[in-house]
Amino acid sequence: MRRQADSAVRLALPGGEGDGLMKQGWQAFSGVLVLGALVLGSGCGRIGATAQERINLALPPPAEVEASRGALDRLATELGEDGKALAANYQARLGERALECAGDFRPSMWTGDDAIREAIGSTPCLDEADRKLHDWVGHRRIALLLAAPPLRPVPAVARPVLEAAGPVEAVAFAERAGVMLVQTHTHYQLIDIGSGESIATGPHGGTAAQLSPNGRLFVSGGAEAEVREAATGDLLARFPGVPANRFFWVHGVGAYYMGGQQDAPTFIDFSTGQSTALAVSMESLEHVSPLVGEPVRHVLGGGSKLAVVALLQSGSAWQPTLAAEINLTGGSWDAATTGSTADGSAVHLVGPDLKLLDTRSTRVSSRSFEPLRLQQVVATGNPDELILCGFYRDAEDAGTECLLHSIVGRTAARLSSREVVGATLAYAGPLQRNAMIDGNTVRVLDRVETDPPEPVGEYLARRALEFETVASALEEQRHVLGGRTDRAALRAAVLEDIRERNGGVMPPLPAVPGER
Repeated sequence: MRRQADSAVRLALPGGEGDGLMKQGWQAFSGVLVLGALVLGSGCGRIGATAQERINLALPPPAEVEASRGALDRLATELGEDGKALAANYQARLGERALECAGDFRPSMWTGDDAIREAIGSTPCLDEADRKLHDWVGHRRIALLLAAPPLRPVPAVARPVLEAAGPVEAVAFAERAGVMLVQTHTHYQLIDIGSGESIATGPHGGTAAQLSPNGRLFVSGGAEAEVREAATGDLLARFPGVPANRFFWVHGVGAYYMGGQQDAPTFIDFSTGQSTALAVSMESLEHVSPLVGEPVRHVLGGGSKLAVVALLQSGSAWQPTLAAEINLTGGSWDAATTGSTADGSAVHLVGPDLKLLDTRSTRVSSRSFEPLRLQQVVATGNPDELILCGFYRDAEDAGTECLLHSIVGRTAARLSSREVVGATLAYAGPLQRNAMIDGNTVRVLDRVETDPPEPVGEYLARRALEFETVASALEEQRHVLGGRTDRAALRAAVLEDIRERNGGVMPPLPAVPGER
């Protein structure tokens, strides 16, 4: 057929002109093919691509942004989220990046990659746009992880001894997941409390804290909070000027935080990336906990102030609204003495009395434990009970004493296990048990052994009398012996005296203070 067509053309043209015209036509067509190949082969002259797309192809985001975006896509697929919407949002932000940083420059379809890079170059605008793009991708990953199921299920029975890679300085348990976060001097370690498996580990840069309720995120760092994915250790977001222990997860959607230079806490909604400063002045942010039965209302504490804040949803976004402010007289938001009861019905802090905030009524009550100076307060599986540890005023050499205190019954029962007294204790929320740090291990306690409970006032009065008796006897013996003491004989005499005054029952006593 092709030969017949060529012959027909040649016959239609006089003098053999058909052959010359055919030759010229093929040459022109070949030139078009070569030009098309050059266009398609150039880095930017992509037929059909917009100016923004050609700019982003010539000046793509850094590799770490693209890697994080790939992780976001995989996470969305794993969790069954709408990946198309995320991809469209990402592409829209890429387009904004190109337009903002290109200024008046708009490449044509013939402009090559080198020409685009020469026209725009590496500018502060691109650096800032890439930082914002990286933050946006990180925030979307955080939002998906916060809303995801627990990283590991809560085991019916936890391993009684959980081993870390080094001496444990602090431990935190996820509220709704079977994982714990361990902090050693230099590293963090995430451990499955059912199997004892080490899930992830790495340097923490100062501290490792604030494990999210589902165990999928935590915060590390020193003066700059770093949000990391727990399972991988991936760094998802940085908060310059915000200490890691001033960052608190809330309601599976965001967090409250406060930097050293701020005078008010800030709420960040990770689903939108929007941050909102609260309309309340506070010296610091040391504690955040939900009100009982109201997961969108939280108590925020710091300095001498409490704030009750409600989160209100508008579409898919959340906004904080200040509901109440409460000024405290005294009180310290130290991490060792601040926390919530097992059911969240009360927030406790010390200053120097034990202060209890009823999260239903937001009323604050105080109760004295003098002469015991409280240094540690830990929740237990019973919402009515707290473990209180401290030392006695004027008897520091007697060491630490720990009590199991009933909030409603107002009783005190001395912890009788020597290995527990003086140890760093924690509350393992998902197990509704206590745990203690023991060298390289965290030991989960089935129960805390105590002496029989007594009314707090009677117990403390008895202990004060015991210390006074020991101190008086010691001073008297010094006088009789000219400054010398026979401590063994003195202790035996004092113990016998106390035994007689207590009906033949020997109450617990501290060691006699040593002399220097």
